[in-house]
Amino acid sequence: MPYKLFAHTADLGVEVSGPSLEDVYRNAAEALFNILSDISTIETRKMLLRKVKGMGREDLLINFLRELLNLWNRDHFLVKFCEVLEATPQHLTVRLSGEVYNPLMHPINREIKAVTYHQTSLVHNKRGWKGRFVLDV
Repeated sequence: MPYKLFAHTADLGVEVSGPSLEDVYRNAAEALFNILSDISTIETRKMLLRKVKGMGREDLLINFLRELLNLWNRDHFLVKFCEVLEATPQHLTVRLSGEVYNPLMHPINREIKAVTYHQTSLVHNKRGWKGRFVLDV
Protein backbone atom coordinates (compact mmCIF):
# COMPACT_ATOMS: atom_id res chain seq x y z
CA MET A 1 0.00 0.00 0.00
CA PRO A 2 1.35 3.45 -0.82
CA TYR A 3 0.93 4.83 2.67
CA LYS A 4 2.77 4.78 5.95
CA LEU A 5 1.82 5.51 9.53
CA PHE A 6 3.61 8.07 11.68
CA ALA A 7 3.76 8.53 15.43
CA HIS A 8 1.18 10.82 16.95
CA THR A 9 0.15 11.14 20.58
CA ALA A 10 -3.13 9.23 21.20
CA ASP A 11 -4.03 9.36 17.49
CA LEU A 12 -2.86 7.73 14.28
CA GLY A 13 -1.03 9.74 11.63
CA VAL A 14 -1.17 8.64 7.99
CA GLU A 15 1.01 9.75 5.11
CA VAL A 16 -0.01 8.94 1.54
CA SER A 17 1.79 9.67 -1.69
CA GLY A 18 1.46 9.29 -5.41
CA PRO A 19 2.57 10.72 -8.72
CA SER A 20 -0.71 12.64 -9.10
CA LEU A 21 -3.19 14.34 -6.83
CA GLU A 22 -5.79 11.76 -7.88
CA ASP A 23 -3.45 9.00 -6.64
CA VAL A 24 -3.19 10.68 -3.24
CA TYR A 25 -6.97 10.81 -2.81
CA ARG A 26 -7.30 7.19 -3.95
CA ASN A 27 -4.50 6.02 -1.67
CA ALA A 28 -5.97 7.95 1.27
CA ALA A 29 -9.33 6.21 0.82
CA GLU A 30 -7.75 2.78 0.57
CA ALA A 31 -5.47 3.47 3.55
CA LEU A 32 -8.46 4.51 5.68
CA PHE A 33 -10.30 1.26 4.98
CA ASN A 34 -7.19 -0.90 5.28
CA ILE A 35 -6.59 0.58 8.73
CA LEU A 36 -10.23 -0.02 9.65
CA SER A 37 -10.38 -3.58 8.26
CA ASP A 38 -8.41 -5.89 5.97
CA ILE A 39 -9.00 -4.46 2.50
CA SER A 40 -8.10 -7.82 0.90
CA THR A 41 -11.28 -9.34 2.38
CA ILE A 42 -13.56 -6.73 0.78
CA GLU A 43 -15.26 -7.59 -2.51
CA THR A 44 -16.56 -5.15 -5.10
CA ARG A 45 -20.28 -5.88 -4.92
CA LYS A 46 -21.55 -2.31 -5.09
CA MET A 47 -20.46 1.01 -6.60
CA LEU A 48 -21.23 4.43 -5.16
CA LEU A 49 -20.65 7.88 -6.62
CA ARG A 50 -19.67 10.65 -4.20
CA LYS A 51 -19.08 14.36 -4.74
CA VAL A 52 -17.24 16.33 -2.07
CA LYS A 53 -16.44 20.03 -1.79
CA GLY A 54 -13.78 21.87 0.17
CA MET A 55 -12.29 25.32 0.56
CA GLY A 56 -8.88 24.13 -0.65
CA ARG A 57 -6.93 20.92 -1.15
CA GLU A 58 -6.38 20.16 2.55
CA ASP A 59 -10.00 20.92 3.44
CA LEU A 60 -11.14 18.78 0.51
CA LEU A 61 -8.98 15.87 1.67
CA ILE A 62 -10.45 16.04 5.18
CA ASN A 63 -14.03 16.39 3.90
CA PHE A 64 -13.47 13.44 1.57
CA LEU A 65 -12.15 11.21 4.35
CA ARG A 66 -14.98 12.30 6.63
CA GLU A 67 -17.49 11.35 3.93
CA LEU A 68 -15.87 7.92 3.69
CA LEU A 69 -15.90 7.46 7.45
CA ASN A 70 -19.56 8.50 7.43
CA LEU A 71 -20.29 5.76 4.85
CA TRP A 72 -18.82 3.27 7.29
CA ASN A 73 -20.55 4.63 10.39
CA ARG A 74 -23.96 5.17 8.78
CA ASP A 75 -24.19 2.39 6.17
CA HIS A 76 -21.45 -0.05 7.27
CA PHE A 77 -20.04 0.22 3.75
CA LEU A 78 -16.42 -0.86 3.27
CA VAL A 79 -14.45 0.58 0.35
CA LYS A 80 -11.98 -1.58 -1.55
CA PHE A 81 -11.27 0.70 -4.53
CA CYS A 82 -11.61 4.41 -5.13
CA GLU A 83 -11.53 5.83 -8.65
CA VAL A 84 -11.13 9.60 -8.89
CA LEU A 85 -13.29 10.92 -11.71
CA GLU A 86 -12.62 14.63 -11.13
CA ALA A 87 -10.26 16.50 -8.82
CA THR A 88 -9.92 20.26 -8.57
CA PRO A 89 -8.64 22.24 -5.56
CA GLN A 90 -12.23 22.59 -4.30
CA HIS A 91 -14.18 19.67 -5.76
CA LEU A 92 -13.77 15.91 -5.88
CA THR A 93 -15.89 13.27 -7.62
CA VAL A 94 -15.12 9.61 -6.94
CA ARG A 95 -16.52 6.19 -7.73
CA LEU A 96 -16.22 3.85 -4.74
CA SER A 97 -16.33 0.06 -5.03
CA GLY A 98 -16.88 -2.23 -2.08
CA GLU A 99 -19.50 -3.97 -0.03
CA VAL A 100 -21.53 -3.85 3.16
CA TYR A 101 -19.75 -5.11 6.26
CA ASN A 102 -20.16 -8.79 7.10
CA PRO A 103 -18.76 -9.72 10.54
CA LEU A 104 -18.03 -13.25 9.31
CA MET A 105 -15.83 -11.98 6.47
CA HIS A 106 -14.42 -8.62 7.53
CA PRO A 107 -12.21 -8.30 10.59
CA ILE A 108 -12.24 -4.89 12.27
CA ASN A 109 -8.65 -3.92 12.98
CA ARG A 110 -9.17 -0.54 14.59
CA GLU A 111 -12.02 1.79 15.40
CA ILE A 112 -11.67 5.20 13.77
CA LYS A 113 -13.62 7.88 15.59
CA ALA A 114 -12.87 10.88 13.40
CA VAL A 115 -10.62 12.51 10.82
CA THR A 116 -8.99 15.63 12.22
CA TYR A 117 -7.45 18.76 10.70
CA HIS A 118 -4.40 18.41 12.94
CA GLN A 119 -1.16 18.28 10.88
CA THR A 120 -3.10 17.96 7.61
CA SER A 121 -1.09 18.77 4.53
CA LEU A 122 -1.26 18.11 0.81
CA VAL A 123 1.83 19.24 -1.08
CA HIS A 124 3.50 18.78 -4.42
CA ASN A 125 7.18 17.83 -4.49
CA LYS A 126 9.66 16.62 -7.12
CA ARG A 127 8.35 13.02 -6.89
CA GLY A 128 4.64 13.90 -7.07
CA TRP A 129 2.18 14.57 -4.26
CA LYS A 130 2.21 13.79 -0.56
CA GLY A 131 -0.67 14.08 1.89
CA ARG A 132 -0.76 13.76 5.66
CA PHE A 133 -3.73 13.47 7.98
CA VAL A 134 -4.46 12.34 11.52
CA LEU A 135 -7.16 9.89 12.61
CA ASP A 136 -8.72 9.98 16.05
CA VAL A 137 -8.71 6.31 17.09
